[in-house]
Amino acid sequence: MDKLLKMLRNSKNMFKTKNPNTLIYIVVLFAAGIFLLTSGWFNTKSEEPPAESNSEEFLEQGVPEGGDASYETALETRLKNILEQAEGAGKVEVMLKISLGREIIVGSNNETDISDTKETDKEGGTREVHTESKNSQTIINDGKPLILKEVEPKVEGVVIIAQGGGNAQVAADLSRAAQIVLGIEAHKVHILKMKGE
Repeated sequence: MDKLLKMLRNSKNMFKTKNPNTLIYIVVLFAAGIFLLTSGWFNTKSEEPPAESNSEEFLEQGVPEGGDASYETALETRLKNILEQAEGAGKVEVMLKISLGREIIVGSNNETDISDTKETDKEGGTREVHTESKNSQTIINDGKPLILKEVEPKVEGVVIIAQGGGNAQVAADLSRAAQIVLGIEAHKVHILKMKGE
C-alpha cells in the first residue's frame, strides 16, 4: 500500500516539465490512439460471413419483396379467375385465411454427444449421470445458407362471394373447386351470394 501511495505522489512530478507543450502532446497522442482503436484501423478480421449465423437474418433475406401478403394476394387472384369461369358463378370475390408466414428450412450440421457415467462412493451408494449435448451449425454455400426446402403458408379457410352463390348447384361446384385447388376440407369453405343479385 505504501508503494502505491509513493507512486501516486511521484506521478504528480511526471507532468511537471520545463516544456508546457509536452502535456498537450501526450493528450493528443492518447486521443489519436483511442481514435485508431475505435475506428477499426487495427481490426484484422476478414469481412466474410460467419460460419454460424443467426437464422432469423437468413429468413428475412429469403422472403421475397411483398412476403406472404403477395403470396396470399396472388393465390386469391388465381382462385378468383378460375371460379369466375364456372358456369353460373358470375362475378366472384375471394378472401383467404392463411397460416402465419412461410417456413424456410436450411441445412445444418448437427452433432449430439451422449455420456453416461455410473459412480460408486466409499459407502456403497451409486449415482448415474446422463449428459447429452447438441450442437448445430448452419451450412453456408457461397455466403448464403443452404436452403433445403421452402414451405408456403397453409390455407386455413376461404370465403367466396359469387353472383351465382344463391344457386345450390353453383355453390356446391364452387366449394368443390376451392377444396381441390386449395387442398382444404369442406367445412373450411364458405360460399355467399353477392349483393345486388
